[in-house]
Amino acid sequence: MAGERSTKFEIVNVTPALAASWLGTMRRNRTLSGVRVKRLAEEIRNNRWTLNGQSIIFDKDGALIDGQHRLQAVLVADKAVEMSVVRGVASASWDTIDCGRARSASDALTAKGRTGAKLLAPVLRFVYQRTLGVLGSIDRQHLPTTHDIVGLDDEFPLARDSVSWAMSKRFLKNSAVAFLRFVVMSEGPSAEATDFFDGLQTGQRLEADSAIYAAREMLLQTGLDKKDPRVLLAKLIKAWNAHLAGIPRKKFTWAPEDEGFPVIHLTKSGAAKADKHKKGF
Repeated sequence: MAGERSTKFEIVNVTPALAASWLGTMRRNRTLSGVRVKRLAEEIRNNRWTLNGQSIIFDKDGALIDGQHRLQAVLVADKAVEMSVVRGVASASWDTIDCGRARSASDALTAKGRTGAKLLAPVLRFVYQRTLGVLGSIDRQHLPTTHDIVGLDDEFPLARDSVSWAMSKRFLKNSAVAFLRFVVMSEGPSAEATDFFDGLQTGQRLEADSAIYAAREMLLQTGLDKKDPRVLLAKLIKAWNAHLAGIPRKKFTWAPEDEGFPVIHLTKSGAAKADKHKKGF
């Protein structure tokens, strides 16, 4: 009955000392994820922490039953932030917390009204990694949070243009093509960039040994590299570099166990130098 409820809600300025005190009340919780704590701590340090209604939860005996990672992040960041706090929840409710599906980056982009959010999200993940200089990394600490993705969407509106372009092309509808187009059309030499992507789209007036022709044939193969978009991106980067350097190619391969992730070159001299040293081709 409503009159018997003792649950209380409040907004609290959680200092590192208070976070440590609350963590000391915890009886059981999920295994701590260091990667998640680090990400949250970075949000706090960089003033990107948002009071979003997700609460720190205590049971009716005062024991912490949800909020371990957020409180640990306050300790790591050594900075106070405001948090929602709920007290007086039944202890038996612990097993029901966070059982729903987490909101994905594409969910958040859809909520912003973005079309093609399922394609835009992985494109922005590549953008995030490139800004860190770790493009193609599979290390969890090099993957952006949903908050990062939403911020990048605002910072790089031209990425949305490339996604819209790729969405309208049957066999170019993938994150690798959209990301590479965003980079080279934004930062590369305009004539070469236009030729490359027009050639991929139409296939017109292409020499059989041209890098664009080889890349287009690769993209036409059904189901190519669907399980790992990094592989397709690596091959496409090699195709772009070869096109920019004016070097003919009939095939592109990438062996992650034997070579680093290719660099996107934006000058002819840089691409030619990469070919000379067998890097990026």
